[in-house]
Amino acid sequence: MSDMSQAQVSPPMPGDYSPPMPGAYSPPMPVGQSPQYSPDNDYMDKVLNYSTESQNGQEFKTYFDLTNIPVALANALRRSFSSLCPTVTFDDSYESKSIDVISNTSSLHNEFITHRLSLIPINMDNNPNILFETNFNKRTGKREYMFSNESEIPVFSLNIKNDASNSARRDKAGIIDVSTEDFTVKLGEDDELENSVFFQKDLFTGEPILINKLKSNISDDNEGEEMIINCYPRIGLGTNNSRHDPTGTVTYEFRIDNQEKVDRVFKDKMSVLQKERVAKGYSPLSEEEIAKHRASFNLLDIQRVYTQNDKGDPDYFMFSVESIGFLHPSQIVVDSVQNLILVLGDIKNSVSFLDNEGSIKLETNEKVTIENYKSKTTDGVLVKVNDENHTVGNLVQHYLRDMFLADRNTPDNLLSIASYRMPHPTIEEIEFILVPNNDISIDHMISHIVSKMPYDIKDSDKLSESKRLTIIHTYLVSLLIDSIDKTTKQLTNFLEIFKMKSGITSTTYTINE
Repeated sequence: MSDMSQAQVSPPMPGDYSPPMPGAYSPPMPVGQSPQYSPDNDYMDKVLNYSTESQNGQEFKTYFDLTNIPVALANALRRSFSSLCPTVTFDDSYESKSIDVISNTSSLHNEFITHRLSLIPINMDNNPNILFETNFNKRTGKREYMFSNESEIPVFSLNIKNDASNSARRDKAGIIDVSTEDFTVKLGEDDELENSVFFQKDLFTGEPILINKLKSNISDDNEGEEMIINCYPRIGLGTNNSRHDPTGTVTYEFRIDNQEKVDRVFKDKMSVLQKERVAKGYSPLSEEEIAKHRASFNLLDIQRVYTQNDKGDPDYFMFSVESIGFLHPSQIVVDSVQNLILVLGDIKNSVSFLDNEGSIKLETNEKVTIENYKSKTTDGVLVKVNDENHTVGNLVQHYLRDMFLADRNTPDNLLSIASYRMPHPTIEEIEFILVPNNDISIDHMISHIVSKMPYDIKDSDKLSESKRLTIIHTYLVSLLIDSIDKTTKQLTNFLEIFKMKSGITSTTYTINE
């Protein structure tokens, strides 16, 4: 935690933070459930110690603890805060550049300047001029983001020259600073908007973001360096480019176990070390040397002694999320997790189980590809998912294995292989591999399919006439979707509890589906 002499950590008060509510999202309502969403009772104690940290009266960091959740879920949350929160800034990429450099005679070349401009966070909290929405294009398999009202999107302009008119701004060397305060923000030709609504000053220094420095011309006071640039906002995700990452730091750490266990682990470590020294003919460690080892242990190793569940996995995660100025840090959590839920839904919605004259047919869009996977013992399925990475892959794999994978304790489970891989680290594509347990019969698969399909299959005999691979693939893909449903439920439970804790009730963007 940063210097607490300046910062304040306090629980949120109702009404402390009230973001815009353009797109309040309601999860699908289970049959018979009342309109008031009610998360699982066993989830109520999993979000603990919510607090925020402030500087100069503005909250910039959120803390919360999670208990009794899998490491895969904790890691997916951490990754999503940086990569799956949609934000608005300027685009300097070659294909879709939204920064128009009309004139730049400064020491920094155009590409350097446009890159700096693209990294400037635009404040999205309570900002009606940059509201946007999202929907899933089922035909292309892409999640799309677009501004809600293009006519309300302003143009950001820099038009500044170090000439006689700006002489009062010069330092001793005749140089003037160009910062975010120099942006003119306009709707159309005449409607100028307040600069401070879009660009916040640094919480610690109280200064605007420095963009460039312009030198004067000692020969001609009207011919100094100048910048004339127009910038147009764009929507994006951190997973595509770091300019859209709204976070400074995102961390979680395990909770250190009780002092008794810490002392026992250190004692065991010293016992092994003493035995090694004696075996090598060295003298035992002195009290002073043991004290030095303890200081080193407390600095480097003590966090390895963390609380664990019955399986030996960490069971307590302490999160911190720091904002760099796009959004309130708790809003980042809400927007990111909601978008992760949408991403899982996109995968599910990319697969259709169609009635093929009493049989079954699998159909997908461009996001998902289904292929046969030949293991050493039987056929399985390989499901390729485009535009996704380890955030989704590792998370869904956990619940897939937890629910269906056969092991020593559950040898009769449904799958002998349940895994994922990301074939290339720079290509956003993951592959799920599922192979049924050898003891699972085709009749069992057919029975499962009949119970799961969204329409009535009245003739099971007709279904049994389907190709063997079609039945296997349909069965395995339905298990993958079951694991996605379980993953989505866990994320939704967390999100609803976090909303209650933080007082943030909706995303900053509108969800159209």
